[in-house]
Amino acid sequence: MSHRKQSIVWASLVALSVASSAGQAQPAMASVNPSSTPSASLRILSTTSNDLRWFGSGDLGSTVQMCVTSSTGRYQLQVVTSDASSLPEGLNFEVTVNDGMTTPAALSAGGNRQLTFEGRVDPQYACAGNANVTVALRFHQSTLQKAVAGQYLKNLQFTVLPL
Repeated sequence: MSHRKQSIVWASLVALSVASSAGQAQPAMASVNPSSTPSASLRILSTTSNDLRWFGSGDLGSTVQMCVTSSTGRYQLQVVTSDASSLPEGLNFEVTVNDGMTTPAALSAGGNRQLTFEGRVDPQYACAGNANVTVALRFHQSTLQKAVAGQYLKNLQFTVLPL
């Protein structure tokens, strides 16, 4: 059975310095033509922060509001750091996905820079500018205190597949 999947890159920059740098969210939208083949799509609607800077205290995080659709009502969301080689060992972060229909899942990205979540959405849901999935990215203060100043994690790629 073939599945239609969709990927979107959310650009973000985690800067552990006061230096100026650019990190732009890439609002993206893509659609998949409906057919008998199971399909899924996602659309990033908003983010709380595009340029993450840490100034020495507290946790660092950002939230992405998105709309996920799946013709089957079930989906798999993959979150991949497209530039994992730039993350120093030990600079782990946590990703939490909440779709309101399944228990929110939080995974930590250590050595594995691809995280996979499974969730549910109403198969009849049509994205009309309303978010139905929230993805939160969080770096804990204790992890950030161990890192050398620099720029890390420029992009996260989201891929959604129907299940």
